[in-house]
Amino acid sequence: MKYFNAIILSFLFLFSTSVSSQQLTDSAKVSILTCDPGRALYAAFGHTAIRICDPQLGIDLAYNYGMFDFETEYFYGKFVSGATDYELGIDYTMFFKYRYEDRKIGVREQVLNMSLLEKQHLFEALIINYRPENRKYRYNFVYDNCATRPRDMIEESLHGDIFYQNDSTSGETFRHSIERYVGKNTWTKFGIDLLIGAESDQEASARNIMYLPQELEKALSTATRQDGSPVVVESSQMLPSFSIDLSPQQPEPLYAMCFVLLFVVICSIFFPRFAQCFDVVLFFVVGILGSVVFFLTFFSFHPLVGENYNLLWLNPLYLLMLIFLPFRFKKLNNLFYVALLITNLVAISGYLFLPQCFNIAFLPLMVALFIRVILRLKNNFLPFK
Repeated sequence: MKYFNAIILSFLFLFSTSVSSQQLTDSAKVSILTCDPGRALYAAFGHTAIRICDPQLGIDLAYNYGMFDFETEYFYGKFVSGATDYELGIDYTMFFKYRYEDRKIGVREQVLNMSLLEKQHLFEALIINYRPENRKYRYNFVYDNCATRPRDMIEESLHGDIFYQNDSTSGETFRHSIERYVGKNTWTKFGIDLLIGAESDQEASARNIMYLPQELEKALSTATRQDGSPVVVESSQMLPSFSIDLSPQQPEPLYAMCFVLLFVVICSIFFPRFAQCFDVVLFFVVGILGSVVFFLTFFSFHPLVGENYNLLWLNPLYLLMLIFLPFRFKKLNNLFYVALLITNLVAISGYLFLPQCFNIAFLPLMVALFIRVILRLKNNFLPFK
């Protein structure tokens, strides 16, 4: 399959190169294809592609900026650090359609109001973009992705002659816009809320919210050109839409974290020795997650992950503390306890006033950690002495 795909891509490149010098005919049309969100996480926000169709020349291609290769060297390390390269891909529209039909994902088409010269300009720009030295770009989930690239290409071909009905603010934050696609009380939302920081709670501009393919589709549907004519002259449903269940998964994160809190309280009261051993597991998990958040906050190029106040309670210090637990460093351990107690207290009390929206499921976990830390400080327990 890998070699088959390589042959198809090579053929498409040769085909696109051969037609790049051709002039589109009056029958040519340019359209935006908007794909509904899929069930897989990488497809949860939908997708956008540009379609160039000229029946007289036998051209019907879909250009999309959402291609990436899992087999790229150090792919996962680059992905975590925000140094992932995506690239422009070309597909026959027929194959593009079959692929989404097979996955039961709806696709809509918006035919754009463009002159023949503007269509030709866009067509040639896409061909140049598809050259091996040009097709890759540094992917950015919010500011440079598979939806913003087609928008920018369209705007460039129209020489800026496009006016959006709403050009100020979107009326929602990035966090809330993400929530609409992953659900409110889901584990996916729980994980995302761990990783993104205060920047995601700022109100997004109307332009920035177009990082979501469906928002770009909505903006184009009401956009106009300088002469007052609509940018979209025809809209149609290429593939039927299917609803995706975004109801909370079982068990819901909030209930699961409440169970952890209840477990900690019961063990702390009735089984203190077991609770002290459980601390090793609890502190290890929290410390590992805290280390990931710490790396993303200070070293990753991903958007929205900076200034993450989850570090107050999801503290990598827990991991460091575990290293010193077996030793009789009473003063050092007490120092860890006091530091963690203070940061947990700030996180709990700052739940309402910190400039970041915390997931409600975090609160029981914060309280559980606070209980265990304050009891350790009180008892000054060293489990391995």
